[in-house]
Amino acid sequence: MNVVESIKPRVFVMENVRALAKLSKWQPVRERLFEQAREFGYGCCLLLLNAADYGVPQARERMFFIGAAGMSSSMVEELIKDKLSRCRQVPQTAGEVLSSLPAYGSDGNPVTCTAAIHLAKNPIIRRSPYSGSLLFNGRGRPMNLNAVAKTLPAEMGGNHTPIVNQKLLENPSAEDWLVAYHAALCSGTIAPETARIPDDYRRLTVREAAALQTFPNDYHFCSRVAKQYRQIGNAVPCQLAELVAGAVASQLLPCTSNQRSEFFSC
Repeated sequence: MNVVESIKPRVFVMENVRALAKLSKWQPVRERLFEQAREFGYGCCLLLLNAADYGVPQARERMFFIGAAGMSSSMVEELIKDKLSRCRQVPQTAGEVLSSLPAYGSDGNPVTCTAAIHLAKNPIIRRSPYSGSLLFNGRGRPMNLNAVAKTLPAEMGGNHTPIVNQKLLENPSAEDWLVAYHAALCSGTIAPETARIPDDYRRLTVREAAALQTFPNDYHFCSRVAKQYRQIGNAVPCQLAELVAGAVASQLLPCTSNQRSEFFSC
């Protein structure tokens, strides 16, 4: 907000994690943001958006704080919500996205994480192997290839890197070992120390993580692999960023009708 006060842009967009928009302990921060915006002459709205609602193959919720100079907050919120409501799209599944990429281990999709995958000695078992069950070591979670990916963490590169069943990726009709293992744990017919993970399980690559964040195929990441994972995990999904930018540009910036038609459309 200090930058907004100094630069005085016609519009601004800020982004942060879901907790800042929802948790009661951050209520004073939210109130102060609106208070400062009003002091500086901006109408504002705070939106919690799920990237999966806008065609991103990842269930990633983020807070957006959007402001426009010389407008009321109610008008800003109405215009942005109206535009975004017309931009909703059904996303591909994680499996559809990953299967469209170059083969795992090829030059176009090289192996970038070799962190070992072990079964948790004391697994936390929930209703589904893909819904909160903690069956593996570290915080890397198995990906349900038939659904959108869960939020990719910035800590990828080691044991936090999501886990992919390569066999299921290549053959979606194959038996899902994880489902069978979870069922056996629930029934008490197997113990972690007697089970063996199939060789088909491996970690998500940088290229795959970028695709799930909707980065362009030719986007080039710099620095060490761990930092490339962090760049991806910290990013706003590109497709969602584009739609928010387009909504702001077309709805909140004063321009001619011809100029409006040049801005992003859904």
